[in-house]
Amino acid sequence: MASGRPMKSQSIRLGVKVLLLVVALVVAVGGGLVGFRVFQHARAAWLAAQAIEPLARQAVAHPGDVQTLRALSPHLAVLDVELTALRDMAMPFFPVMRRLEDVPGAGREISAAPDLLDAAVELTVAARVGLEAGLPILDAIAREDAPRGDGTRLDVLASALPLLEETTPAWNSVGEHLERANVALQRVDTSCLPPPWGGRLRRLQQLLPQALAAARVLPYAPDLLGARGKRAYLIIAQNSDELRPTGGFISGVGVVQVSGGKLTSLTFYDSYAVDNLDQPHPPAPEALQRYLDAQILFLRDANWSPDFPTSARVIQSLYRLDQGVETYGVIAFDLPAVQQIVAALAPLRVPGVKEPLTGDNVLGQIKAAWEQPAEGLTIDRDWKAWWRKRKSFMPALVQAAMQRLTSGDVDWVRLAMAVRQAADERHILIYLDQPVAQEAITALGWDGGLHPGDHDYLAVIDANVGYNKVNAAVTRRMDYSVAYRDGGWIAHLTLTYTHSLTASLTTCVHRAVYGHTYEDMVRRCYWDYVRVYVPDGSHLIEADGLEPQSVREEPGEQGTWVIAGHFVMRPGTEHVVRFTYQLPDRVVSGGRYELRVQKQPGLVSLPFRLDFTGPPDTVWVLADGEPGQHLRRDLILRRDITLRIQRSTLSQR
Repeated sequence: MASGRPMKSQSIRLGVKVLLLVVALVVAVGGGLVGFRVFQHARAAWLAAQAIEPLARQAVAHPGDVQTLRALSPHLAVLDVELTALRDMAMPFFPVMRRLEDVPGAGREISAAPDLLDAAVELTVAARVGLEAGLPILDAIAREDAPRGDGTRLDVLASALPLLEETTPAWNSVGEHLERANVALQRVDTSCLPPPWGGRLRRLQQLLPQALAAARVLPYAPDLLGARGKRAYLIIAQNSDELRPTGGFISGVGVVQVSGGKLTSLTFYDSYAVDNLDQPHPPAPEALQRYLDAQILFLRDANWSPDFPTSARVIQSLYRLDQGVETYGVIAFDLPAVQQIVAALAPLRVPGVKEPLTGDNVLGQIKAAWEQPAEGLTIDRDWKAWWRKRKSFMPALVQAAMQRLTSGDVDWVRLAMAVRQAADERHILIYLDQPVAQEAITALGWDGGLHPGDHDYLAVIDANVGYNKVNAAVTRRMDYSVAYRDGGWIAHLTLTYTHSLTASLTTCVHRAVYGHTYEDMVRRCYWDYVRVYVPDGSHLIEADGLEPQSVREEPGEQGTWVIAGHFVMRPGTEHVVRFTYQLPDRVVSGGRYELRVQKQPGLVSLPFRLDFTGPPDTVWVLADGEPGQHLRRDLILRRDITLRIQRSTLSQR
């Protein structure tokens, strides 16, 4: 419900503003009594929208404010009635209005009015129905959220589950109305509207599929939360200092069990402790065998596919093999996610740690605890005891966070924003066995999957195969150019890696060995296996900066094509890898070029440059840029992006 509130306010403003255009046309054509009735409905809708807007803003600023949401309800009911009546009266004129696009003046705005009015009606109904269904749930949560005498609070999800099940038909109805609103809005060309309206509508077009996904998953929430039986979910801790395809080396594994909306158990331990050597394991992927000498596949290396749903299913199967436990989903997080969540919970106290943890010091504490997991215990004093306890801090951190959550002493809005940011930036990845729920996760962009689409696509995936934590000191830059040459589209990709630390290494030794400190594992050579995921139908022309015998290309996950290779770089150096390849003709279709770039999980930010050069005598336009034959855009990627370039109407000179 929270994600729908900003859209509610924006959609109301968009819909109501266009009412004046509808009123003008209907009055002119219908005249008399019909025109007067249209005016009455439009005026009533306008007044209801004016009453709703400040309440909607307050609801967005203070999520969970039940009183504000309750105050919205009667105004939404009025707006629903008036907009529906207005649409019914204007509907006979919709075919005429849609044909007025070429009329000078307001023709384009009038032609968009039917779709905007449809969307406004459907969004208002969805908001009204969702609010009616959601208020009892919020009331129940508010009652249970109050602290008891002992300072703890009851399980709020357990109290909400029966109400969620009772309101399933309502949430299905919300989804249907949001779907119709989405269809109507996607038909609108935002360029036909004045800049303020166009910008708001583009934002609404982006947010609405996410609200639709949330509405669709709500009917399945009770089952996911154990309403019909115990559910177990795997929690995967990935160390992004040792970068792997889905975010980092799997250093820890947790299992959370829920039943009836209650957390019944939580365990967290070293990923090595999962292995059951009595069970026959599958062979490791060929690249793991070649570069890590891993002949069989254990869970700690199971995230080899950069498509997280694919890796998650492998992780589940290995956990089932080793531990005999069936799980219903996998949630993975990396070090930046830890930092963001602890910052939202700060100050967080962990037994045995003198200073309270914050977002600024938690990563340093993790590394310090790895070096000395107990008082006086180091790798030099007692290697075996140190190895058994080197990861003991993470379970303690997880338990401290869970105790803080169950105590209720949490800024829930701040925490929700931190989790959402981490998921948006691919630091939290989610896979659920429930298909509809997973579709919603995918729509939100939280599934960590590869999504190439039908146009140009780029995902660069690094895998640290050097038994170290070098990625804490290695940065990467991507420079990507696409140009029309000799009747086809040629891509040039340059990857620049920089190892910021220095070390007196005469040779790079490839072996599994711990250092005396965490920093010792950072000041090492970088052994990298890089895969570049591009559109299917691409063809490698040249690769430079990789070991020649390592270069290969082959089909990849989700209908992609993969170009891969291996290189080694020393501390204090810079290494450049270049790829030149032919793109399939479909990357430019109908005078439009579209590029989707997916950032690898585990990376906080990624400098990226796009250079685009069209055929001679053509002019192209990148959003918010100047037209030209050659276009450039510099970005810092923190999440996946899509760039669109359109051939200009000025193309032919």
